[in-house]
Amino acid sequence: MSYFHLALGSYWVVVGSVLLWGFVLERRFTGYLSHHYPGKWRALLESGRGKPQLSWPKERTTVSQFIWRSREDFGDSEIDSFRSRLRWNRRLLIGFFIVGLIGFGVYAWFFD
Repeated sequence: MSYFHLALGSYWVVVGSVLLWGFVLERRFTGYLSHHYPGKWRALLESGRGKPQLSWPKERTTVSQFIWRSREDFGDSEIDSFRSRLRWNRRLLIGFFIVGLIGFGVYAWFFD
């Protein structure tokens, strides 16, 4: 096994764990909202019904707007905490993908 394969395997383990962390955070966040604010959460979901799910960046669904653009926290600091952790997770994931592309390019350029 070469160092390249070890680095590639380690990279995908890290990316996979960040993806899993983001999935768990999102589930916990939506569970928290649906448990503590069922009426507001239901209204948020219904207002986004009928919109295409893959319309970003042209138009985002209201749930992603609530996470990324909204400042509404219903007076609950836990919502702001969840939102901050989700934003951090997405930025970290994008950063890892950029680093992966750069690393692949460097490897292909110099070691191929």
